[in-house]
Amino acid sequence: HGQGTFTFTNGDQYVGEWKDGKSHGIGNFYRADRSIMGGKWVSDEFIEGYTGHSCTGNSAVWSDCIGTLTLADGTQFIGEFLNGKPLGKGTFTFPDNRPMQFAVEPYNQVVSSPTKKQTDTNLTVGPTIGDTVKTKYFDVTVNSAGTKGYIGDEFLGSEAGPGNVFLVINVTYKNIDTEARTMMSGEVMVRVGDEELRFDTAEVVFSDGFIVFESLNPRVTRRGFVAFKVEDGLEGEFFYKPSRSTKLIKLH
Repeated sequence: HGQGTFTFTNGDQYVGEWKDGKSHGIGNFYRADRSIMGGKWVSDEFIEGYTGHSCTGNSAVWSDCIGTLTLADGTQFIGEFLNGKPLGKGTFTFPDNRPMQFAVEPYNQVVSSPTKKQTDTNLTVGPTIGDTVKTKYFDVTVNSAGTKGYIGDEFLGSEAGPGNVFLVINVTYKNIDTEARTMMSGEVMVRVGDEELRFDTAEVVFSDGFIVFESLNPRVTRRGFVAFKVEDGLEGEFFYKPSRSTKLIKLH
């Protein structure tokens, strides 16, 4: 059980999760011919994921290939690329040996449809921009919020698309626990009349300043951005709800 690497006599290599001596879970199989098969495995059988040859040359123009992108904190994305961007399916590996994660549309992620009528009656409204909210593991402060039609940089950017905008929230996390904890993106709630729309999937943006699957050591502070795709022109009361919190931070 666990994660590990096995190299076969012909030069092929499997890197990922194991169970009972078989590839089982999330992993990547590297063939000697530079092709890669990665994703979900069950008892040595490939179930779901991606296949193709390794990307080569200028990463800004990688297309129809399997590439590796290393983030500032050492997290690696391994998966499909198109026009220099990670699109399609892939896996995340983490420097602190957390379990690998399988991702679909990891970069230009589509926000799940908002649900109507949030039923959690324990939610409370009160904090606003500049106030600090305590969660189980973090102090969370929203510094500012606004909308943009494009996020990211020149090489790793994304357009919201017709009829949509990105709600970009500048937020500060401070780990108040006694061990390293992973920051979660939280969610956005919008009150429109007697409905509450819930946006619980943030964009995954591989650009400086955006928070992506990062861990913080105890008492360490991280300021960055989280982004959610919403309807352009959506009117109502906007709130940010940090993970593991019952408090809503009013944005506008």
